[in-house]
Amino acid sequence: MEAADLALLIVPQILVIAFCIYMMKNFFDRDEKMRTLDLLKEKAKVSTPIRLQAYERLALLLERIHPRQLILRIRPENLTVQNYLQLLSHTIQSEFEHNLSQQIYVSEPLWAHIIHSRDDILIEISTYAKEFPPTAPATVLSQRILESLSVENQQDVIWEVDNTLRIMRAEIAKQF
Repeated sequence: MEAADLALLIVPQILVIAFCIYMMKNFFDRDEKMRTLDLLKEKAKVSTPIRLQAYERLALLLERIHPRQLILRIRPENLTVQNYLQLLSHTIQSEFEHNLSQQIYVSEPLWAHIIHSRDDILIEISTYAKEFPPTAPATVLSQRILESLSVENQQDVIWEVDNTLRIMRAEIAKQF
């Protein structure tokens, strides 16, 4: 047998083997992509409800620490401005600490807005409390906070918590 005849036998076999290897590689790559996609779908089935629940809890946190709800929930009866301020501050901080673990399910910018909302509320309430003597009845502080929430004053005082709720809604709409 000559070298040319040998080449005519070997070259087609090498081409067939190369083609088979190429096809098997494509098959295994596609199979791996399908498995990865299935795993991602399975992961999404588990994580999506948890993440939505985290958003719900954080929205509830923001609503509960919003001055409008806070004043309605915590009555200033028989308290001084100083005691009422401490009670409001403690309530806000407790609500926040109760939801700290939810930060792992939301974006960092949203979490930063939530922290800023909490701080903004604490600062605003403290600022309003400084307008009155510490021993004044707490009802004056409560009325001052409610006054800041009135329609006439909404343009002057935009609570950060309202902005954060808008940002949260936008983030949820974008992700889900």
